[in-house]
Amino acid sequence: SDPMLNRRTRSPSAAPVRRSPAAPDSPVSAIRWWLPLLAGTVVFTLAPLSLERKAHLLLGGLCAQRPSHSFIFDGHHLPFDARMTGIYLGGLVALVSLLTVGRMRYAANLSMLSWGLLAGFVGVMGIDGLNSLLVDLGHWHPYPPDNWIRLVTGLLAGLSLGVVLMFLLASSVWRAEARLPLPAVRPRDLAGLVAILVPIGLLVVYGGDWLLAPLTVLLIGGAITTVSALTLACLAIIQSPFGLVASWQELGTHAGRASTFGLIAVLCLAVLRLVAERTLGPLAGT
Repeated sequence: SDPMLNRRTRSPSAAPVRRSPAAPDSPVSAIRWWLPLLAGTVVFTLAPLSLERKAHLLLGGLCAQRPSHSFIFDGHHLPFDARMTGIYLGGLVALVSLLTVGRMRYAANLSMLSWGLLAGFVGVMGIDGLNSLLVDLGHWHPYPPDNWIRLVTGLLAGLSLGVVLMFLLASSVWRAEARLPLPAVRPRDLAGLVAILVPIGLLVVYGGDWLLAPLTVLLIGGAITTVSALTLACLAIIQSPFGLVASWQELGTHAGRASTFGLIAVLCLAVLRLVAERTLGPLAGT
């Protein structure tokens, strides 16, 4: 037989198969990016310290953790002071709620009323923060500060933070063909989110000592989720002005990458605080 003819008619399937590495947005790639967060969770869980101590160390770079400004359960302080407790719980509730009802691709601009309400929520926290500052400086102040006020205003500001982050994610992470021309929230949705925050706030203020562990875990989750969501939005804006993903599978990879960078950021801030306290002394005050 003609060797040339054999080479010409050889089936393409006979050619050696070249295996390529996992595509950047494949499930394998996504899992790789989520592994650092999983490993960090395991190390945190197994570390031979109390949950309170581990949480205070991990989240120390995100909050002053002043004992007099913090809620106490079973003789232990929460890892965030009252205002930051509200911010991260409110942000977590807003992000999880909007994601659960499928609003992550709703990229239309919010109404002026919605933006006004969100700005008002942040403004209320700002007013309370200014009042507390006046007290610390020994100046006249409109009302005596209280942790429950710090918590309530923090919850409202955290709600605003979560909604704004969801809007940024929808308008920057998703490509145009995957976005939906609907607003992530309407005024009635904000009312529903506030209604969810009411029992959470009551539990923090009046709840029993058994809430220490679940609240601590929620605050850790809220901090990592919020920082990771902000990181994901920043990465999307930096990498591409037209969006990064068009499918949930693609989103998994980028979300995993953002969670890794977010965790690194939280750890770096915690280390910086430890170094600062070793150098300058305790920073939390009373």
